[in-house]
Amino acid sequence: MEITPFDYLESSNFFPNYSNENKLIAYGILGGIPRYLEAFDANKSIQENVASKTL
Repeated sequence: MEITPFDYLESSNFFPNYSNENKLIAYGILGGIPRYLEAFDANKSIQENVASKTL
């Protein structure tokens, strides 16, 4: 079974509290990859998520 990346609208559902701008930024960073979307904490800012996942 092949799992394809989510599109923007599907991905944005992972971040209901983000502004539309931040949803787009998150999509640009994560590319709609389900595993990456799951790893981001919707209760943290994008900056906090990136810092905790990459540093």
